[in-house]
Amino acid sequence: MHNETVEDMSAMLSLPEIELRLRHLLDRPRADDAELGRVLIYDPALSVRLLKIVNSTIYGFPGKIDSLSSALKIIKTEALENLILTTVSSDTFNKIPSELIDMSCFWHHSVCVGIAAEQLAKRCSLPHPARLFAAGLLHDVGQLIIYHRYPEKALEILEKALPTDKGLYLAEKEVLGFSHGDIGAELFRSWGLPDIFAEISACHHEPHLSEKFTVETAIVHLANSLVNTLEPSRNIAECKIQYDTEMLKITGLSEEQLALVLSDTEAEFLTVIKIISPDAPLL
Repeated sequence: MHNETVEDMSAMLSLPEIELRLRHLLDRPRADDAELGRVLIYDPALSVRLLKIVNSTIYGFPGKIDSLSSALKIIKTEALENLILTTVSSDTFNKIPSELIDMSCFWHHSVCVGIAAEQLAKRCSLPHPARLFAAGLLHDVGQLIIYHRYPEKALEILEKALPTDKGLYLAEKEVLGFSHGDIGAELFRSWGLPDIFAEISACHHEPHLSEKFTVETAIVHLANSLVNTLEPSRNIAECKIQYDTEMLKITGLSEEQLALVLSDTEAEFLTVIKIISPDAPLL
């Protein structure tokens, strides 16, 4: 059933043409900055966000970067690809109307999980930590599709869900036969995104089911659990760190490192959301 749902939503939530053109350029062995700049200039909002991110504390350059050509020389290709994906996705999902979810809470949670996942990935010395930011940011988008596509079922899910982070996931399985992670995974496949996005979406509540991206899925699972401690407003009464302890062994992370990441995530939140999704509602 969720395949039909995703087909319906894919038509409404197709990625913009500019994202597809940029991804085509970035997939080349050597992306050409001049070509990238010529495409980016047709999306002023994305260009502004690119300039904002290279001038932010995230990069920490002492001088002012005021041109796209300079920005493209600074930002790594993989980081640019994920910046584009996160910004266009944020804009896309902000268009979904829903009476059933507090969107300020949704974006706070999503952005914080992205930040925490990237920080954890750096501590694990993974080669592409920015990709974990994108995967963390997008891990719950299936919830928005459920709320929009099945509002009556969503109410039943909210009533059945226990006040824990996994409560909604289990109630979705009971009521619909599939979860927000399943729907998100199908959507990402329909968009042609790398397999890591689908696997993390499908497995972030059951990380032991991950087959190909076990460390990355474990990281998003831990990031999600960490961020829940920041958010009593998400109707999760048990806002304490609840994670599969096996994931610490898989990642090699310690509880002390988790605590440091939580602090860094809180400090970085406003900077990041103002760059990637300036129109998103804030807490």
